[in-house]
Amino acid sequence: MNMVRCMLCDKQVPKAFWPEAARWTVHVLNKSLTLVVKDKSPEMWSGVKPKVDYFRVFGCLAHVHVPDQKKTKLDDKSLQCVLLGVSHESKAYRLFDPATRRTIMSRDVSFEEDKGWNWGRMVEEVKRDILDYVTGEGLSEDANVNNLAMFISHEGLGSFEEAKRDVKWRRVMDLEIEAIEKNETWQLTTLPKGAKKIGVKWVFKTKLNEKGEVDKCKARLVAKGYAQRQGIDYNEVFAPVAKWDTIRMVLALAAQKGSSVYQLDIKSVFLHEEGGKRFLIVSLYVDDLIFIGNDACMFESFKSSMKDEFDMTDLGKMKYFLGVEVLQILEGIYLSQEKYACELLEKFGLQNANSVKNPIVPGFKLSEEGECARIDATVYKQLIGSLMYITATRPDLMYVVCLLSRYMANPTDLHMQAAKRVLRYLKGTVELGVFYKRGEDVGELLAHTHSDYAGDTDDRKSTSSYVFLLSGGAVSWASKKQPVVTLSTTEAEFVATVFCACQCIWMRRVLEKIGHSQSKCTTIMCDNSSTTKLSKYPVMHGRSKHIDVRFHFLRDLTKEEVVKLVHCGTNDQVADILTKPLKLEVFLKLREKLGVCEVPNLN
Repeated sequence: MNMVRCMLCDKQVPKAFWPEAARWTVHVLNKSLTLVVKDKSPEMWSGVKPKVDYFRVFGCLAHVHVPDQKKTKLDDKSLQCVLLGVSHESKAYRLFDPATRRTIMSRDVSFEEDKGWNWGRMVEEVKRDILDYVTGEGLSEDANVNNLAMFISHEGLGSFEEAKRDVKWRRVMDLEIEAIEKNETWQLTTLPKGAKKIGVKWVFKTKLNEKGEVDKCKARLVAKGYAQRQGIDYNEVFAPVAKWDTIRMVLALAAQKGSSVYQLDIKSVFLHEEGGKRFLIVSLYVDDLIFIGNDACMFESFKSSMKDEFDMTDLGKMKYFLGVEVLQILEGIYLSQEKYACELLEKFGLQNANSVKNPIVPGFKLSEEGECARIDATVYKQLIGSLMYITATRPDLMYVVCLLSRYMANPTDLHMQAAKRVLRYLKGTVELGVFYKRGEDVGELLAHTHSDYAGDTDDRKSTSSYVFLLSGGAVSWASKKQPVVTLSTTEAEFVATVFCACQCIWMRRVLEKIGHSQSKCTTIMCDNSSTTKLSKYPVMHGRSKHIDVRFHFLRDLTKEEVVKLVHCGTNDQVADILTKPLKLEVFLKLREKLGVCEVPNLN
């Protein structure tokens, strides 16, 4: 710890950063000489002399280059940070940004090793914030994508001190406390022996409407769950929120039945269910709630009961939900994310870029290795996360976005160029969305599934895809690299079909729960005749005998008439758009079959 104390003292770094100093100390010692082996270091074990030319003084001033996509012409070209060490996940430096109090990673850094940051009066504030966080495994890759997705949304206030000086925010906080007391959210108790108490903090957010205007300000008093460690303070976490697949199915059914969709914004929520011929379907996402039904009296009764129990706002007919614009017309329901797409283009400086007609061209390949220069992974992750969120209403983007997401750990300039092409495609198609039609002949699920063969150039794994259509539009879609290496096109298609069948079972159960049971088995369209036959007849031969037993439950589903595989021509395989790059005319044809269209084209 002598080295740790010296590092902190040399640049007057707050003691709260001692774990970072200890991490850097261990890294330096592991690369240094020892008394036992003279003039030697870890090369005695690895046979390779370690490089130390990247070593810098802990706590020194660092200037991080700001990419053009994240600044305007008048902004500074660099960001002043403090060096904390190096990243163990990538070849980059770990840096602390005193302005935002966040740790960032970057390769493009210049140092002033003789200077340090003037911590001044913010030392105590930094110490308190740093101690709130406990080092752990961090977010999963999927969680990272989801958290980065909304990085361009309108931010709220940064601190309680700032909020309490504003009359508007004080009123919002008072309403939150009143709601907590009214709902009897907590009760005073004695801390059990051996238990660790956690604090609370205020989280502020400004919510926008479908036009991008400020709709309301919200304040939440939340527990500091991040101060707990999994396996010690808790074992599992669960939050009941609706999946996008569920939300789209509910809206598709509303369009098919000609029902209106209404929206509530509430402090706390519960699920309401009615039996009999009348129906009320409620979909919940934290404090945003949508519901449809066929009885006006039931609507009023439901809203009245909610008002009696909770503080809530009646938003009327659904227009804007989780960043998605909803248009309800006589012919059906239309979903789009035009406002979000425009914000995304502006964020990355491509609002005036030339548009392209397809997001990826046929024959284009990506790989982890290459001669292209490495880029800042943070900006790339932000872009991919934002594109992933826009796939909520844009299935035509699903394949290319999922393909690009495979390279978030160590992206290159080629990956960024491919991602920017997606933005250029988005530039010319910001008005596109999914349309669910009204009518009695489109109420049954229809699935398409497909797979390429050994399409990944790095590990030769194939890509599975599926799309489910309901009320004339896509309600569920996916494009995912298969977990196993397949040895034939038959096996690759079989794995993809099972992937689709699993989703089919879940969707049929959801539809049954909301009173729309499927009267017949769900048809799955597959363009591989061998896979179709293999699902019905257990013939063992060279192409199928090695397929894992876990994939053979598809035969049971076929026997039980849950699903039915039907062969379709390659030109009619809608899931092809989620599997590989296509020629422009084929891409546009399949995009239309997904129900993706523009509002002006609706009659």
